[in-house]
Amino acid sequence: MRVLWGMIAVLAAQGICCAQTQQRIAPAQLVREVVYNELHDHESHGFWRYWIEHHEQNGRRLENEVETADGPVTRLAGNNGQPLNPAERVREDERLNSLLNSPSQQARHRQEYMDDERRIGRIVALLPDAFVFDFSGEENECLRLRFRPNSDYSAHSIEARIFHSMSGEIWIDMRDKRMARLEGHIEENVDFGFGLLGLSIKEAGSVCSGREPALPIGRPRPSKFT
Repeated sequence: MRVLWGMIAVLAAQGICCAQTQQRIAPAQLVREVVYNELHDHESHGFWRYWIEHHEQNGRRLENEVETADGPVTRLAGNNGQPLNPAERVREDERLNSLLNSPSQQARHRQEYMDDERRIGRIVALLPDAFVFDFSGEENECLRLRFRPNSDYSAHSIEARIFHSMSGEIWIDMRDKRMARLEGHIEENVDFGFGLLGLSIKEAGSVCSGREPALPIGRPRPSKFT
């Protein structure tokens, strides 16, 4: 289960998008079907590669991420549209090598991953009811939906209330009805964890995130931080 979440590697910086032209269904029904598929992700697919670009008051940050069975591993790829300088690359290498060689860090990371899976599942399940969706076009063979808060939805937790304040667009890969890309902005500080919904957005910030399969469907899943 993961919509929206890196082996230590530089990942492709674009989400997969492909859809065959087919009869449109109501946006709300399409989102419900997509959410069902996302919540059953690891049962049917496996792991994903992500690129996540955070736009915050102090600049832009690009992260590359790959899921493994032990949790996602993320590598900083750029700041403010520029690749990392040599000193920054060294710091990232040291951080990731420390994770690779520390069983205690890996155990803590794995627990955080499992906690995040549960939290993200709760968040994803809110999508059909918490937002209003409208078709806004097609792009790169994906259907693009614009979303905004549903004024009839009552949030019952702080987590839901913050998430409910988001608006933006999502791209749906219609081959298997999965999310391929997400762009959103929010007016409150929030941290939603890893992956496609791996948002760590400060006030008035935004996020742009996309993904592609980490391995072709049917290939063995990566099971360790290697």
